[in-house]
Amino acid sequence: MSRRLETDTPLSRIRVARGLSREAVAHLAQQAGYSLSYDGLTKYEMEEREPRVGLALWLAELYEAEPRELWRLKEIQP
Repeated sequence: MSRRLETDTPLSRIRVARGLSREAVAHLAQQAGYSLSYDGLTKYEMEEREPRVGLALWLAELYEAEPRELWRLKEIQP
């Protein structure tokens, strides 16, 4: 059974542009020692959750992108 959930966020657009499926990214992350599932990646892509710094940096490296390209930065309120 193929799961498909489309999102239009920087993180998902770059993953798709790199030709990677969510399943492939989750598998590669697990091989690299990160606890990332298909559902977890989906939540990051839907901006329901934010990854820890180490995983965020790893994803940026995998996608050959700067971290700021993957997530919408929130403004700091004084």
